[in-house]
Amino acid sequence: MGNGVRIHHGVDLVYGYNLKIGDGVTIRQGVLLNDRGGITIGKGAVIGSFARVYSQTYAPDDYDHATLVPTVIGERARIGSHAIVLAGHTVKPGEAVGAFPADGS
Repeated sequence: MGNGVRIHHGVDLVYGYNLKIGDGVTIRQGVLLNDRGGITIGKGAVIGSFARVYSQTYAPDDYDHATLVPTVIGERARIGSHAIVLAGHTVKPGEAVGAFPADGS
């Protein structure tokens, strides 16, 4: 866990120990972080309200077998409210995923 991390209320961590969070990250209310396969969130990233970030996937013909794949949210990346980041994806530094409101600057 980095310095200056802000985690709002109602955030759900599936495990909580397969998670790396960089400095200055903001995780807004109601976010689900399914860190079973590992999630890395880079410095200064923002995850919008009620977003979902996964690190496991299933074959459509075998829901009893999970495949664990790390997911990476890059530095200063923005995940929009209610957006879903599927297992194994890498969100590039500074990239926005889903609708993200203007920051007012």
